[in-house]
Amino acid sequence: MKKLIIFLIVVKLLPVHAGITAHGQTITQRLLTPTGSVVSFGPNVTLANNTGTETSLLGAVKDTIQANTLVPYRPYRFELNCILTTPALSLPNLTLRIKMGANTIAMVNATTVSAGQTNAGVRIRGTVLATSLTTQVALTEIIQPNGNVIPLTNTNAIFYTTLTTDMTVPQALDITAQWGGLIVLGTASIKSVSFYRADF
Repeated sequence: MKKLIIFLIVVKLLPVHAGITAHGQTITQRLLTPTGSVVSFGPNVTLANNTGTETSLLGAVKDTIQANTLVPYRPYRFELNCILTTPALSLPNLTLRIKMGANTIAMVNATTVSAGQTNAGVRIRGTVLATSLTTQVALTEIIQPNGNVIPLTNTNAIFYTTLTTDMTVPQALDITAQWGGLIVLGTASIKSVSFYRADF
């Protein structure tokens, strides 16, 4: 009769909440969802100037930061790419707001947009860095590869702010637009083409 010998190998794994030290900081919080490498989608929301109400450029889909995932010194980065069209004879105003939960991260107040634009690129990009689970610093920017389509100055735009958003509960990120001003002929519009958030 042959004898069967079974060897048991015990492997001790580190617990998922073990502390990790980097740059002198020890992070002991477990990193929860979101999971995966990236979140990206094409909102394809077109907002024309004949709609004077504030409207989400992300549509029904929002990027929600799950509870307890925006921990200190773990940055959350996002980017929304849009195209903007204005008639040759126009003085439309455009207001843009970036929101996290009930707080406004950044905004461009009603600003006269350049006339005669066709699919001019507008990229809205931002980083939110938590300093605690209830305090954050937000830095945002608007990149305009087609030139100064939306005039930005210190008096009409806010791109740095400190926040007191409670990140122990889920918070949705949203980017909204609102038209105003005068259109003589034709229609002004802004269309959201793609949203991208690198996993954080």
